[in-house]
Amino acid sequence: MKAFVSWSSGKDCMHALYHFLKNPENQAVCLLNMSGEGNGQPHSHGISSAMIRKQAARLNIPLLQKTTSRGDYEKNMKEAIARLKSEGVDAGVFGDIYLQEHRTWIERVCGEAGVSAVFPLWGKSTSGLMEQFITERFKTIVVSVRKEKLPKSFLGRLIDNNFLTDIHTFPATDPCGENGEYHTFVFDGPLFVDQVKITDMRKIFFSGMLLLFYVVVSFAQTPYKRIVSLAPSLTQSLYYLDAQDNLVGCTSYCMAAKEDKKEVVASAVKANLEKVIALKADLVLVSGFTDLQDIETLRKFGIKVEVFQSPKSFQEICGQFIRLGKLIGKEERARRIVLESEQKIKNISSGIKWGRKPRMFFQIGANPLFSVLPNTFMDDYMNFLGAENIAKTLKRGSVSREFVIAQNPDYIFIVTMGIVGKEEKDTWSRYSQLTASRKKQIHIIESDIACQPTPITFVQTMEVLEKIINK
Repeated sequence: MKAFVSWSSGKDCMHALYHFLKNPENQAVCLLNMSGEGNGQPHSHGISSAMIRKQAARLNIPLLQKTTSRGDYEKNMKEAIARLKSEGVDAGVFGDIYLQEHRTWIERVCGEAGVSAVFPLWGKSTSGLMEQFITERFKTIVVSVRKEKLPKSFLGRLIDNNFLTDIHTFPATDPCGENGEYHTFVFDGPLFVDQVKITDMRKIFFSGMLLLFYVVVSFAQTPYKRIVSLAPSLTQSLYYLDAQDNLVGCTSYCMAAKEDKKEVVASAVKANLEKVIALKADLVLVSGFTDLQDIETLRKFGIKVEVFQSPKSFQEICGQFIRLGKLIGKEERARRIVLESEQKIKNISSGIKWGRKPRMFFQIGANPLFSVLPNTFMDDYMNFLGAENIAKTLKRGSVSREFVIAQNPDYIFIVTMGIVGKEEKDTWSRYSQLTASRKKQIHIIESDIACQPTPITFVQTMEVLEKIINK
């Protein structure tokens, strides 16, 4: 599901985003911030537009800010949603918990704009959500309080277990501040590339609330010196970014790192946490397949863990590569590699001309057969070649030979599976009624490059495919 996230920069929208992204099928296309700011002054939550932009940059998610007045709020929000819908967004994510009147309004506005409304936190215990948010290691500060609800001593406090204990002493106050008792700004956590550094603060009065207004002047730069990578593609990206000297641990499938005698701390599916901790790693890079319990254990030891979900497109591959570059102080190199890769892909795509759009079957497994599906980065190989994926309507990757035969692809590409790959090629070649077999267009592609989501290996795969097609 592609969605925008209604964004105020506080804990509830951040928590809703976090819950939404737990489903690997979901994608946060952008953060939508309806700002009431004017003349450089903060809106009623005490957060300036500039602060929200800095926060979004550290989350590495595009931000759409739309200035509005209270009277034009609904109109301007509908216009923003309509724009997002035209760009392929089909839902909006909201951090509401139990205010039914506000939910009804949101559902009406979204419905009239043609998108659905998603409420990941709806109906949950506000105390439970607070405890969960703290456990998930988000770092959040109170930026405003309603003075008739809470004392001014709550301004500037971090959201932690002590905060939760103290707010429970005010029985008429919701622990999450769902009734506007207080507002927050999240400056670090599991979704951040790096934390936002808060350097200056001062108190001001505004609209019956006592606000603590923070001026953010810089980002905290974490000097990561000892990196462990638990995903081969992330390890390879560190080499492309010339950051291998900081790599101290890898998986048994990280070939370049093993050749460099880097410590093996994980198999393909399971990490040896004792080894990771013993290496005194200050940054661990993991994929979306890493066990959540392992991630939380490492974070409890004070280790920064960055999660990179499986990219769904070449564009996402490039975005993640730049995110990694920012994280390790190699952003300029990452952006240069991405620009070069994008240009190479453009050149390959423009150089291929078809009389008729060919049909392709990209096989990534045998017994049972598995096909590359839409909304995956490997599907972009076919998209950029101007070809049609025979599995374009499927939701699951498992297919039968009968399905492939019925679809009659012009090309069959088999990702290398050792001797199995050759056996698969021989099997398909025996189906003389297949166009791919008749025209001898059944080919084996190296998995080391085709299945590796980095900008450079994506281009290498495209160059191999181009050479096969032009030949």
